Amino acid sequence: MVAVGLLREGVKVTAERLEPYLRRGLAAARRWTSAASAAVADAAVGTARAIADAAGRARRRSRAAVDAAAEAVRPEQVALTVAGLGAAMLALAQFLDYHAVEVITVERGRANAGAAHLYLLLPAAAWAAWSLRAAWIERSPRPAGQAALIGVAAILVSLVVDLPQGLSDDGLAAIYAGATGTLIEGFYLQLGAGATLAVTGALLAAHLRGEQP
Repeated sequence: MVAVGLLREGVKVTAERLEPYLRRGLAAARRWTSAASAAVADAAVGTARAIADAAGRARRRSRAAVDAAAEAVRPEQVALTVAGLGAAMLALAQFLDYHAVEVITVERGRANAGAAHLYLLLPAAAWAAWSLRAAWIERSPRPAGQAALIGVAAILVSLVVDLPQGLSDDGLAAIYAGATGTLIEGFYLQLGAGATLAVTGALLAAHLRGEQP
């Protein structure tokens, strides 16, 4: 019993001596934890602000780039480019098949678009391209109007000349029962190119007319 009492007394004395140190250690740990938490919070806030600033700068730069591009690309440039593509498509369509004759589901013949109207739209497409170039260089609406008229002519040729021929059976109905004529890609490309040229040529002419005093 004496030994147990001495042991208890020793533990008590030791605990009393260690208590100040334990309290100071706990206080220091609390201060360190608070400082670390504050540092982490400050770092998170700083990072968020840096990201927000970078995003704002990127947004301002992108907006400035879009504004600069909008100022650099003018409406007449867009109209000229699309009209030029229309002239190129019109020329290309002359060499594509626009018409086929099918017997039931078997194809018996094809013809390209240019052959239907003696390739007259091929020089017309070249004339349209030259007119667009002249309109841009001279800043004159008249050549652009000519290009638009060529587009209208291409539409008329497609509908008045090519459409009836494209739907004909080329006389194969007398040989094959159920022979029918069908329109294929060349016809639609030619028609679309004519419409593109007509619309954009007219827009370019209107814009250039507005530039004149």
